[in-house]
Amino acid sequence: MRLFKKFGSLLILLALGAALYSCVEEPTIEPVKTPYSSIRLGNFTSNIDQMSVSVYDTDGSLITTKTLAADQLSDRFDVTSGSRRFEIKDAAGNVVYDKNITVISYEEDLIAFTGYSSTVDTLNSFNVVTVPEGLVFILEAPPADSAWVNFVNFATDTPEQGAAAVDFALFAVVNDTVNDTVFKGTATYPGKEGAQVPAGTYTYSCSIDTTYNVTKEGVTVSSGMRYYFYISGRQPREFLIVEDEQAPLPVRPK
Repeated sequence: MRLFKKFGSLLILLALGAALYSCVEEPTIEPVKTPYSSIRLGNFTSNIDQMSVSVYDTDGSLITTKTLAADQLSDRFDVTSGSRRFEIKDAAGNVVYDKNITVISYEEDLIAFTGYSSTVDTLNSFNVVTVPEGLVFILEAPPADSAWVNFVNFATDTPEQGAAAVDFALFAVVNDTVNDTVFKGTATYPGKEGAQVPAGTYTYSCSIDTTYNVTKEGVTVSSGMRYYFYISGRQPREFLIVEDEQAPLPVRPK
């Protein structure tokens, strides 16, 4: 009887211990977040009038396909960060590019395709250029009453015209007669130069030496916005500017 009491007490203690242990809350382990990037694509090649760009995940599954006309930008989309396969076909279905491109975690980027596409190695200058546009977790907005203006040189490297630097200038009109230079410089290929400028109406000018020139008046720059002036060129040679106005994107979590 005494032995039974001892075993009974032990069983009761074990039961109480198990009950108390079950009441202790185990620590919650947060799931590992998958890093992502927010990107858009641009067709700034000199001789592909239409391209389809397919982006694949590491398991080979298709993330998205974007169709881009000449000098066109896609909408923005998310992609898991890291090395991702990009396959580009022209309008006839010929594969002109099939390689991995690295996208950086939590960046807002433009991935631009530039240059001259050719199956002849000595003529081919097809190029991939990533233009950083900000970070998803930071509000990329200029101060009040100002804007950000960027000149981006995609004046493509072609057999007719090699890669060249572009001189640019942004002018404000003073008293309807005097031009006041607000921002000027030289953008190498491929390269970007930017500045914060007051909101207002401007004239811009872009040139390669004295051969190719573009000037446009009455360009409105609004407060709080971001502007990209993509300097592009087609084959046969056509020097042009693709204007892109962007509102700052909402802040997103890492």
